[in-house]
Amino acid sequence: MRDFPGPPLRYRMTIARGRVLVDLVGADGGRSRYDEEYLSVLGDGAELEPIRSIGVNRYRWALAGGRLRLTFVSTSEGKEPIGPDGAFQRALYTVGDWTRVGRR
Repeated sequence: MRDFPGPPLRYRMTIARGRVLVDLVGADGGRSRYDEEYLSVLGDGAELEPIRSIGVNRYRWALAGGRLRLTFVSTSEGKEPIGPDGAFQRALYTVGDWTRVGRR
């Protein structure tokens, strides 16, 4: 927790050049890179492959009105499908819709 920016936190996802980057942004503007994965989109499915570990995380995606909703399908990270790796994926990517806020 000491590596996180000060609360309240905002999650910021950037999708560019075949990668998904997730940063935590604190009230003071401090930013911490929280996750980085390679992205492949196949129809209504998305595969995220962690850059710093082995495995593939699968999601279904839907886009409506500038909001991206990801639904967790599976992970091959870790030994248990509903273990800590699966819980991390659910908590980070599916806890709420992602809202588009503009281009960089």
